Amino acid sequence: MVLCRLHLLRLFMQRSSEGLRFVRLMMVVSSLTPLFLLWAVRGMQPVPDRWLMWSCAALIAIPNFVLVVRLKLAMKRGDMRTIDVERAEDHRDHLLVYLFAVLLPLFDANIGRARDSAATILAFVFVVFLFWHLNLHYMNVFFAIAGYRVFTIHGPGDPQPIVLLTKKSAVDTSRKIHAYRLSNTVLIEAKKT
Repeated sequence: MVLCRLHLLRLFMQRSSEGLRFVRLMMVVSSLTPLFLLWAVRGMQPVPDRWLMWSCAALIAIPNFVLVVRLKLAMKRGDMRTIDVERAEDHRDHLLVYLFAVLLPLFDANIGRARDSAATILAFVFVVFLFWHLNLHYMNVFFAIAGYRVFTIHGPGDPQPIVLLTKKSAVDTSRKIHAYRLSNTVLIEAKKT
């Protein structure tokens, strides 16, 4: 068990080309905002409502605050990338996978017994790890509410695709896009000035 924990910790801490590890972790946790909201509304036995409400509020507020600060910092510093679009893929289907594969099973989790609690916590850790490892840290309900769509952008000669958050319904492949960097592979399109 200790070796398993050390291996998971090493995977979280290893260097990668993605960079901004803390921001990525906060983006992963912020992507679970609907789950925390549902847990707060539903309640969990035997966790007292007061503790649950404060915990869920912190799990919603802190990661989303970090994400807003990262975006403001990128804007202030001009931390932008210009990307050439060769091919763009719409990923609305990721939202359905996210909702049905992650939120519903974790929402339905019962933590009335110690074993149930341990299983729920372990499932939550696995989901966070998978979102982290697969770079699925761009799922955020507030982006969706704000009208952003998710596209995977493949550029000419780029070894790694870019995830672009944009308010446009389609991405024009004949132009360059200027976007702020949330992480090395997640960008949010800059408004035209």
